[in-house]
Amino acid sequence: MGYEQDRFVDSFSPDLVCSICLCVLEDPVECKSCETNFCKECIDLWKSKNNLCPNKCQLSLQKSHRFLRSVLDNLKLKCVNTSFGCDQIITIERLKLHETQQCLYRRVQCQFIECHEYFLHSEIIEHEANCEHRTHICEQCGEAMKFLDHSNHNCISALATKLQNLLQIHKENLKKLEAIEKSCKNKIPLTKGQVHHGIYCNKCGVNPIIGVRHICLTCQNYNLCWKCYGNDHNEHEFFQLADVGYHERITCDGCFTCPLKGIRYKCMSCHDFGNFYKDVCHDCKINKEHFVGHNFFIWCHFSVTVTPQVPERIGYRNDDILVRSWEIFNNSTQEINGLELTCISGDTCSKRYLAKKYNFYYPEVVILPKTGRIITIKERIFQPIKGIHKCQLRMSTQERCSTFGPILTYELYIIPS
Repeated sequence: MGYEQDRFVDSFSPDLVCSICLCVLEDPVECKSCETNFCKECIDLWKSKNNLCPNKCQLSLQKSHRFLRSVLDNLKLKCVNTSFGCDQIITIERLKLHETQQCLYRRVQCQFIECHEYFLHSEIIEHEANCEHRTHICEQCGEAMKFLDHSNHNCISALATKLQNLLQIHKENLKKLEAIEKSCKNKIPLTKGQVHHGIYCNKCGVNPIIGVRHICLTCQNYNLCWKCYGNDHNEHEFFQLADVGYHERITCDGCFTCPLKGIRYKCMSCHDFGNFYKDVCHDCKINKEHFVGHNFFIWCHFSVTVTPQVPERIGYRNDDILVRSWEIFNNSTQEINGLELTCISGDTCSKRYLAKKYNFYYPEVVILPKTGRIITIKERIFQPIKGIHKCQLRMSTQERCSTFGPILTYELYIIPS
């Protein structure tokens, strides 16, 4: 639609008036047949209902002549916000910029969604600062709400609702992770050095299996490569074996095979060498009648990260209490319990200055997977020798003979009494 004629301060040619809306042309186009000019918006609306030009000729449009456009651009008119106080006189060429961005009297809608009011640009800041639909932040719980609702706000209810929403999001994320894991379980990448010699895939027949090997926990000698896992034998549970599966110096207590190969089970119903559980291979667990009804767990190497804690002091005298701590973080998938620290070297293993105790036991400590615990040793200094002393400890558990993790090392200085 065009510009109202009463907004113009000077006279203008009647050829600059659109014959449809009877206003001064806005974004003009002309009919090729009769060379009559129309507002583009007006003629487009006309064209949607009629195939002929308003002058009854064949309707075919083109851009108006540049001379006519130049004349239009230089016409001066009043700002559309004159009734609100704007007294600016501008050309059509600058009109859009002025009315949309520069005019101080232009009407602006409040930024808050539920407020549908319009205000002068000069008044909008004051309105938004006091709008009842503005966002209000509770100083106690940090909940965001409309200012209109803040008088009825209850922090406990708001936090409970937020907690429920977070739990729902957590459940949805868990479902997404499970879906991703299920879709990717046959896309496990190869890892250098993982060659399972003498083991073939029961699905595709590849021999040896290279990469991750999946062992059926129900069937005897049933293995799948990482490509076939998930596509066959899905009714049974599998164990993922990343390494070659040779347990050096470990003998199966069922068939006496040494070294034990594949999955290494610990029978919690049988013991040998005191309190240590018996080692059993996968075939014996399935086939030996002796082990029917026994409880087992799959033995895996513990993977831990050790972070030494800063000691309170490094100098000690006779009869002082030695204190050292480490944080043990369990990276593996099994819990660590019955932790034991054994001194393997250093003066702290000698009766010369530690009192009679060289192993440290933590029967009450349980380190769950993906969690950490602070482990502390405390011992009274006994018959010290002046100078710097160093000690090294290894970790193990009461049910496993083999040590695991890095060596725990500390130093201290003995001060003469």
